[in-house]
Amino acid sequence: MRRIIIGLSIVSLMHVFPNVYCQSDATMAFIRGQENFKNYIIKYVEYPGYAREMGIEGTVVIAFQVNKKGCIDSLQVLNSPHEILSNASIKAVKKTKCKWTPGMNKGKPVDVWLTIPIYFKLQE
Repeated sequence: MRRIIIGLSIVSLMHVFPNVYCQSDATMAFIRGQENFKNYIIKYVEYPGYAREMGIEGTVVIAFQVNKKGCIDSLQVLNSPHEILSNASIKAVKKTKCKWTPGMNKGKPVDVWLTIPIYFKLQE
């Protein structure tokens, strides 16, 4: 049986990307709201068969940039227990494509970085 739990958190990456904002500096959102974003990711994350067979569990942390047009521009895995879980997570996040309202700061659209942890846990 597969079970995927997702959490959503924001991490400031301004020291790494000085011309890009984090969500605490600029307002932006998934077009259907944060709860729907979680449901969207859960719907599209597939727990890979190989990972289930091998008992691979853990948390994949992904950072992604929502650009001024509300599209995902860049994406990177910050932490992962296994590449196969990373790939499943990346695939799901990429499916959100341009389903974001752009970040706004002082009335102007800005690029915004978000991080999300995606938890993979097997149940017996």
